[in-house]
Amino acid sequence: FIVVASGVAPTEEDASRGRIHLFDVIVQQRESGDVLPKFKFLLSKEEIGPVTAISKCCGLLAVAIGQKVHNLFSANEISLYQVEGERTLQKKTMCQIELYCCSLMSSKNF
Repeated sequence: FIVVASGVAPTEEDASRGRIHLFDVIVQQRESGDVLPKFKFLLSKEEIGPVTAISKCCGLLAVAIGQKVHNLFSANEISLYQVEGERTLQKKTMCQIELYCCSLMSSKNF
């Protein structure tokens, strides 16, 4: 899989939004022996805040979401998602943090 994440802040008055896109990599080999990778779009998931970092962890997708605004309360969040089926990204757990996360790294798959 290839995961692409985004964050958009249209104006100062509007809340930021983010999106997670998931692609499957299909490798085709040409007659000349060259390898031609192609990407098949699988799913897209919209988030309330901008997606600031992504990583893998134990077969799950770790996603950092910055500045989610809920009823005048602002929080940053790290969530773990699992791909279920071919068109579903299911949130397994989440943790709200008081720090803005701009990088995620999995150490020894933990």
